Amino acid sequence: MKANSTETCPYLIETLALSQLIKLPITTVQKLRELCHPFYLHLVENQLLHKENKERFMLLNSPEQRYKLFCRRFHDLETRLSDYQIASYIGVTSISLSRIKKTSAILTKVDAVSSYTR
Repeated sequence: MKANSTETCPYLIETLALSQLIKLPITTVQKLRELCHPFYLHLVENQLLHKENKERFMLLNSPEQRYKLFCRRFHDLETRLSDYQIASYIGVTSISLSRIKKTSAILTKVDAVSSYTR
């Protein structure tokens, strides 16, 4: 997207709680970059780390593993988010997430029964 573009953004941001967002004109960000300003460097570093972690999460884990990791890391969010939002985060469709949840529930029951009978 160009700096002076009037195109809409292809994604959106949703918050679960009251939030304050800061909007910076792209020209300001470009000036900060030219100056190698610490704020810009911090911003870029955080974004790169986030993207690298997300890419690792998506590439090295199966959808089932991604769902389990999501539940472990964001256990408090699982009940606050829709299946569509969780599915989007772990890179699957809502239908696939439904199958993963069903399989996970069955495996949990089997594990519970097998540990009970030991």
